[in-house]
Amino acid sequence: MLEVEGGTYKASKITFKDLATKWLDEELSEKTKKSQQKYNHIVKNILIPYFKNKRVVQILDNSNGDSEIKKFLKLHSQKPHTTFNYYRDLLKWILGWNRPGFEMPKVKCKKTRWRQVNFLTKDEMGKLVSLMSLKFQPIGWILAETGIDVSEALNLKWDDF
Repeated sequence: MLEVEGGTYKASKITFKDLATKWLDEELSEKTKKSQQKYNHIVKNILIPYFKNKRVVQILDNSNGDSEIKKFLKLHSQKPHTTFNYYRDLLKWILGWNRPGFEMPKVKCKKTRWRQVNFLTKDEMGKLVSLMSLKFQPIGWILAETGIDVSEALNLKWDDF
């Protein structure tokens, strides 16, 4: 705001990478550690590599039909619905940061939900569990046989069996 009021703010020169890095530093500090890790991963490994050093003005430009945002969303519209929503919402959060009234282009996710289609056989599970340290193999079998996640398995009591 000081730069805007002082007349030194150059919005046309800000790159997506600079904006996203600044957003990570300022916005994520208020989130939980799990959210910070997830958002940080998406921003650094998906969004920044895609937009690279493009200026924000270029990304928002819609004069030739599809904006860079719309191209990105179309590219990722084949991903599971929750993943697509994370990408879209984070991009909106970053690009709309300090831009009241910012609107994202309408792009629909082509997949509605994630479905497991491949399953491990008993032999494949056995090979995976055998790679674990001997002391962790019992918990490995519980995870493999039941499909529960690690936090649930570690909180099991004899009554649960």
